[in-house]
Amino acid sequence: MTVQQAVKQNKFISVIIGAIATALLAWGIWVTEASYKVHYVRQVASEKRDVEIKGLCVDIDELKSTDRVVAQEVKELREKIHVNQEKMILMLFEIKKEVRGY
Repeated sequence: MTVQQAVKQNKFISVIIGAIATALLAWGIWVTEASYKVHYVRQVASEKRDVEIKGLCVDIDELKSTDRVVAQEVKELREKIHVNQEKMILMLFEIKKEVRGY
C-alpha cells in the first residue's frame, strides 16, 4: 500500500466516522431537547396543579367558615321553631278549652 492509498483510505474512514459522529451528536441534541421539554412541561403542569390545589384549599377553608355560620343559623332557627311550636300548642289548648266550654 502506497502513502497515497493510505491517505485516501484514511480520508474515507475519517469521512465515515465524521458522518457517524455528526449523526450521533444531532441525535443526542434532539433527545436532550425532547427530555428537557418533557421535564419543563411536567414542571409547569405540577406548578399549575399546585396553584389549583392552593386555590381549592382556600375555597375549602372559606366553605368551612361559611358552614359554621350556616350551622349556627340553622340551630337558632330550630330553637325559634321549637319555641313557636310550643306557643302554638298552648294557643290551640286555649282555643280547645274555649270551644268545649271548660
